[in-house]
Parts: sequence; C-alpha cells; structure tokens
Amino acid sequence: MESKQTKKLPMEKLLPIMLGEFEQGKTFRMITNGTSMMPLIGNGCDTVVLKKPAEGGLKKYDIPLYRRADGSFVLHRIIRVTKNGYVMCGDNQTAPEPGITDENVLAVACGVIKKDGRIYHLRGARYRVYCAALSMFRPARRLLSKVKRFILR
Repeated sequence: MESKQTKKLPMEKLLPIMLGEFEQGKTFRMITNGTSMMPLIGNGCDTVVLKKPAEGGLKKYDIPLYRRADGSFVLHRIIRVTKNGYVMCGDNQTAPEPGITDENVLAVACGVIKKDGRIYHLRGARYRVYCAALSMFRPARRLLSKVKRFILR
C-alpha cells in the first residue's frame, strides 16, 4: 500500500502550485493551520478542498481563501456581501472583518475532509442550515466571550 507524503510548506510557496492546479481546471487540497474555523475545520488535522473562484463573485456563506493587506492568508466565511466587497468572520470568532474584495480572494473552499475521512461538501440545504445557525448564534457567542474574558480576569 502506497502512503502519501504530506509536506508542510509556507503559503507563499504553495500559492504558485495552487494557482497552477486551477489553470489546469483542478482543485487543490491542503491542511489548514489555526482554530478560527472550528468546528468545521480543525487545526492541523482537516483538509480543505479549494477551487478557483467562480466568475461574478462569491456569495454569502462561501469560504474563500484570501490575502489580507498585511500579507497574511486567511480562510474565513462570508457573513455578508456588500457593494464594497465582503464581510468575513471565522466560525470560531465573533468579530467581523469588512473590506475584503474579489482582488483579495485567491480560492474558495468547496469541501472539507475530516481527519477520519468524512467528506463535507460546502453546498446544499444541510450546509445552509449549519451556516444560518452559526449566524443566528454569533451575537450570543459574542456575549459569552465577553463574560468568559471578564471571569478570567
């Protein structure tokens, strides 16, 4: 049985490889780093499947990979589409990040492969219900976060 090797490379080195795959009409898989998208995407253990963004822009609940002005790469969910771009927020975060435009977007997630092999397709009614529930409970999570910080002080 053949084993696949996983290499840990910085995003700067992965970017040209990823864009090359998109030019060939392929998707690109990578293991993510960070906790901002938990529980959907686990830190260092789940694989995200990325594809080239569709022409005409992204929609609410899409999860783009984008580059911030400071050069950092981020994978967060679109919580609102505005005339000036997108408002992003990680599933495990409460503070929205406005001002992301199509020019910042490098790819969009189309699936998540959990470490146990389960595959989640990021479309369909079940996914939209999950996203709507996240959005609905974000204000409550913000309040709980403030209470937690107060208690820990």
